[in-house]
Amino acid sequence: MLNEQAWDDWVLHRREIGHSIKPGTVTEKKNKNELLKYTYDQQQFIVDWAIDKGWRGLYSQSAMKHYQEAGFIERQSNTSWADDIGTFHDTNVRSIERK
Repeated sequence: MLNEQAWDDWVLHRREIGHSIKPGTVTEKKNKNELLKYTYDQQQFIVDWAIDKGWRGLYSQSAMKHYQEAGFIERQSNTSWADDIGTFHDTNVRSIERK
């Protein structure tokens, strides 16, 4: 599903830099298809990254490299933090019971 907010941000950015994306054009279709390869949050990251860099293109591979380096992908799939919460809770309950 297309992140409409990310798309609107992208269209506005392109308009502001003087390179509008006209509805129904090949550019619009290519950009939307590129975004659709990614999750909702990843689409926003790609657009935000491109806008921050002042780019005219999305360059999703470059953006996703930074997305991974920032640890976003690992955090989405890594649920070990939930185990840590349980361990922390159990340890604190035991220390309170001993008092």
